[in-house]
Amino acid sequence: LGGICLISPWLSLDTWTPSFVKNNDLDILAGRSPLYWGKAYHSDVPESYLPLIKPVLSAPVSQEPWKWLATLD
Repeated sequence: LGGICLISPWLSLDTWTPSFVKNNDLDILAGRSPLYWGKAYHSDVPESYLPLIKPVLSAPVSQEPWKWLATLD
């Protein structure tokens, strides 16, 4: 084994949720660190693009999931 890849499906990069509080002492990264980097990641993203990087703001998946491409400029 030459390496490892961890994939974590974040639903929000800038929100302190009850899960962050409950698991703060159990997680490898303290809750404040991911929130800091999450806020930095999308600080310059236009409001209209936030649902593309913050799934918690996204509408439910439609029958035609490729339609989100039409929202891009």
